[in-house]
Amino acid sequence: MRRTEPFANMAELREATRRLHDARDAQKRRVAENWECLQDPSFRRDLLGEGIRKTLLGIPFIHALRETLNPDRAAWSQVLGMAFASSRKTKTSRIVGAIAALVIPELVERLATPERIERLYREIHRSFDRIRERWRERRAAAEPE
Repeated sequence: MRRTEPFANMAELREATRRLHDARDAQKRRVAENWECLQDPSFRRDLLGEGIRKTLLGIPFIHALRETLNPDRAAWSQVLGMAFASSRKTKTSRIVGAIAALVIPELVERLATPERIERLYREIHRSFDRIRERWRERRAAAEPE
């Protein structure tokens, strides 16, 4: 721990005390502002939603699943096809899996256009909005008047 030098006179002590009080007051104001933000229900909802989103995207499986919806990355289907083919017991099913690994990327490239992916995202977003609205309606109906 660093040793501090004693103050030479009372003026230096008062100045150091004033600086510490100013720092404390500034921190107190920041805490009050943060607390005021936390009182707002929409801010809390957004904060919770962002936390859940970041948590879910932190899960490797979910992150990989999100990346697979990107049509520019068709290699995932080859990997899945090869994994599927290698796990089969018979020669025929291995051959079918290998053929699927070759065909699936082409199908994904043709069918998973950016417009279709965007439409899928919009539909998912709309569904979540409807679920949220129903929760709000139920909560409002359940609250005593």
